[in-house]
Amino acid sequence: KKKKQAYATHLLADARGILKIPSTLSFRQASGIYLTYPTSYAALVVRANTQPGETVLVHAGAGGVGLAAIQIAKQLGATVIATASSPEKLKVMQENGADHVINYAADDYVKRIMDLTQRRGVDVVFDPVGEIEQSLKVAAWNARLVVVGFAKFPPGGSEKVATNRILLKNVAVMGVFWGNYRIHEPATVVKVWTQLLQWFEAKQLSPVVFPRSFVGLESTLDALTCLGSRESYGKVVVDTQAVAKL
Repeated sequence: KKKKQAYATHLLADARGILKIPSTLSFRQASGIYLTYPTSYAALVVRANTQPGETVLVHAGAGGVGLAAIQIAKQLGATVIATASSPEKLKVMQENGADHVINYAADDYVKRIMDLTQRRGVDVVFDPVGEIEQSLKVAAWNARLVVVGFAKFPPGGSEKVATNRILLKNVAVMGVFWGNYRIHEPATVVKVWTQLLQWFEAKQLSPVVFPRSFVGLESTLDALTCLGSRESYGKVVVDTQAVAKL
């Protein structure tokens, strides 16, 4: 039976899925963009069709996809409201372009958002956490809410949503599964990466790497523990040690 390996110093990859690292990025930055940035772009552009002047709510804005979503939303000309759970993460979100930041652990984010939008609500919700039910309370008329993940639920868990608000606010709730675009919409993959690479080369997007150092595969457990503790932000990167040539 073929074994599935999660971490290794070397791997074989399909050449069709290989992309040249943008000249503006380090290897450490580039190691964290392959899923985060296209997922966020697909959510905000391909699915939600975010327009200039709209307001985008980004949940878990200090995570890998969250920071990518903030940066991309700003490139699209949107106003960004982002949530996170600590003062340090709020600062990181502001540094990456968020117009308004909310500590959901200390504040009633529904009230804050409605105050910030003069009771209108937000046009787009980017949700990698499992906050669609609550987010429907701050959704504007014709809003689009994108399900990116269910981070606050145990493996296999998901959120139950009351559909009456979907109808009454005339909103759309949709999912984004970037991993399957290469199967169902390969042309979209090319379009997404073409735009992202242009933005990277123009230094309009800047991947954030968590500053704590993890060196060698033996440090992977520490890196995962750091990730699980929710102290990290951006992408947690494990640097592999030098190994003999194959």
